[in-house]
Amino acid sequence: RVRVLVELGCGHEARIRVELGCGYEARIRVELGCGYEARIRVELGCGYEARFRVELGCGYEARFRVELGCGYEARFRVELGCGYEVRVRVELGCGHEVRVRVELGCGHEAMV
Repeated sequence: RVRVLVELGCGHEARIRVELGCGYEARIRVELGCGYEARIRVELGCGYEARFRVELGCGYEARFRVELGCGYEARFRVELGCGYEVRVRVELGCGHEVRVRVELGCGHEAMV
């Protein structure tokens, strides 16, 4: 299980939780400081691409793009209405290894 906490300059925070279970399943949970929450469940299959767009009642918007490539790789891109962007890349390797890369719109990058 991987948890990523991102604090945005607008005072809001986003929490991203990725759970990998048997059958290569990923669950994304985003919590915003305004009390709204978006949950997305993605089942990873070969050659499938899914895009999710979530409009939150607080005026913020989250967009999720999942690209599934060779080797069961998933990339998640989250765009927030405040102008910040979060990109999460999950690579599934031997033994269900998880690598999470977070890129912030301000140019900073974090590896978890």
